[in-house]
Amino acid sequence: MDKRIFHYTTAIHLQKILQSGELRADAKTAAQGERPTIWFSTNPSCERSALKMWRGEDGASRGMTFTEMGENIGAVRIEVSAADAPYNLDQHRAASGMTELAHRSLLKAARKLGANPREWRAAFEPVPAERFLLIEVWVSHRWEKVDSTAPFMQAEETSEPASQATS
Repeated sequence: MDKRIFHYTTAIHLQKILQSGELRADAKTAAQGERPTIWFSTNPSCERSALKMWRGEDGASRGMTFTEMGENIGAVRIEVSAADAPYNLDQHRAASGMTELAHRSLLKAARKLGANPREWRAAFEPVPAERFLLIEVWVSHRWEKVDSTAPFMQAEETSEPASQATS
């Protein structure tokens, strides 16, 4: 049986993904000369490298636990097919233009977070929302399927009247 493949994200990012109609790479996160990448994981519980940072009461920055992320900013995962995340880590390295130094740094940072880079999959091309197999949110310590009628699942179109547009 093939492993399930997930893109782990947050509730606010899910809204943006649904509004755009696709999961796509963020060009701002790629180094110069490197192909922007959409990252996925076969980890069925939690991708540790997707955990967000926050500042504690003592002012120190630290990584959220998965439960903290779920309770505070909404942990979400989008399941896709293997065809939509075709590259494993070694294939990504060869196709992305990532330098060897950047690759080693990525692996070191991942291991420090407790992630397993061998569980990672990657894509360079956008994945249209209609190809998502499943969307789930972390609720009360378990993954729950998102009802497609939930308000945040409805892509909203916002337009600003021309008279109010600014440059």
